[in-house]
Amino acid sequence: MDYQVNGITILNNDEFRMLLAAAGVERWYGLDLSEGKDDEMDESYLNRILASLYRKHLVDWNDGRAHIAESYKPAFRTLRDAGICILIENGHSGRVRACYCSGGNVVSVERRTASGHEIELCVQTVSEWLAEMQSPGIMPETAGEPEEGPLSAPEPEPYVTFELRSVPDGSLLQSMAIREQGLYAMMEMSEGGAVRSELYSREKAVKILKEWSGGIA
Repeated sequence: MDYQVNGITILNNDEFRMLLAAAGVERWYGLDLSEGKDDEMDESYLNRILASLYRKHLVDWNDGRAHIAESYKPAFRTLRDAGICILIENGHSGRVRACYCSGGNVVSVERRTASGHEIELCVQTVSEWLAEMQSPGIMPETAGEPEEGPLSAPEPEPYVTFELRSVPDGSLLQSMAIREQGLYAMMEMSEGGAVRSELYSREKAVKILKEWSGGIA
């Protein structure tokens, strides 16, 4: 199986956990990484993980020791230094993507399948990430004005929900749910217990995400 597809790196839980430890990530918030072998892994299993990471060009060997490969150091530095995480939940598939923002970069971590142990890792600039957020697979195209007369019933599930959370404690700072309602859509935003709704547009939603990600595009 290819370990890189369209700029996305594929690795398993234990490989990812080992790289996080090597990068100095002491506390983790985001996808549940408990699936896999027990925390106390024997030496032979650790060596197999290292060999797999080497084959995938995720680690290099220098002076008889394994180090995170130079091309991946920025990604794991972002994961280590990020103070915020933007969780994205697709209302139709239920897939959750955790996006870590630091220094103008966004590192996205997502399960390849809902029940699998494989993780997809993607590194983007904020501008690249914001451009992807506008795709129909993430944000709806709906942007019409409500017509006079009875309003359409809102969809029971949001099209997409974004949550801004602090790292590493995971406390919720703000949220934005985009919910289709007939020919238009509404943005439901929450901060500090206060909730407000307004007519959705991609421009407004992207502006909020840009602010959340640090505003460096």
